[in-house]
Amino acid sequence: KTTIKLSDSLGAYTMMFDRNMGVSFAWNEAVKKSRGTNIVFVNQDVEMLPGSLSAIIELLIRNKSPIAVGAKLYFPNSRIIQHAGGEIFFPRCNTKHTGYLQNDVGQFDIISSVQYVTGALFGCRKETLVSLSGFDTRYTPAYYEDLDFCWRLCKMGGDVVYLPTAKAFHHESSSWGVKSLSF
Repeated sequence: KTTIKLSDSLGAYTMMFDRNMGVSFAWNEAVKKSRGTNIVFVNQDVEMLPGSLSAIIELLIRNKSPIAVGAKLYFPNSRIIQHAGGEIFFPRCNTKHTGYLQNDVGQFDIISSVQYVTGALFGCRKETLVSLSGFDTRYTPAYYEDLDFCWRLCKMGGDVVYLPTAKAFHHESSSWGVKSLSF
């Protein structure tokens, strides 16, 4: 079963599915049921550092244009960067995580527009998600639904923003494992 459970103190709820429907399906269902203006997606393998959630929400509130906001992600229990925004290389859509495997010494501490942010931890306004018809469920069970969403957002004139004050440890692929055929 797939379970999504959030804190009751946040006015959140639990969603359960009989089987794993994939992250795109689950996120789309969460968007449909959400009552808030801003939505922050946090994968189960992410440990947010203090102040990260409020930093994402504050930027969404301040910036009224359609944006997606992503965080600086570290490998577990380290200051080694896993993701500080990303680039897409066409025509094959190869990707590169900015800062990957670099020690964080402040070199990626500027808010910037990027081509994509990882779905491990990012926020967006509900109206933006709805206007883009959410996440493409063809990317099931996971991977590239975040990149596709960011690409479609930029095509419609929106912006993808890397926010270095939002930080987290990411235990990447702990649900699937790096040896999974889906990885």
